[in-house]
Amino acid sequence: MSLEQLAESIAESLARHQSRGLVDGAKGMTDVIIHGHVDLVGVANEVLLASIAELKPVRKSWSGWFIAKTYARQGHLRNERELEKLAERLERTSNLAEAAIIRLRSREIGP
Repeated sequence: MSLEQLAESIAESLARHQSRGLVDGAKGMTDVIIHGHVDLVGVANEVLLASIAELKPVRKSWSGWFIAKTYARQGHLRNERELEKLAERLERTSNLAEAAIIRLRSREIGP
């Protein structure tokens, strides 16, 4: 769906969902004037349904799945190593501020 088609769809939906007033698109889709009350939830629902209808299912490939799993596993191993290093630094430090910073970093990395 192009931007122009999306804009037209929104303008048409606004006109359908207004309780009173006027939707004026006389100058094209770049300058639409709305007077009155409009149900924006109804408009958003219609636009969402229209955009979903335009989506095409993505073809899944084994290579993409394998690469994603490999990167996830490598990231998990990297995080585990970093947590071990932080735990060792936490045991060695006697400075309370540095210990607090180490704890914060370990929380950012996760369990």
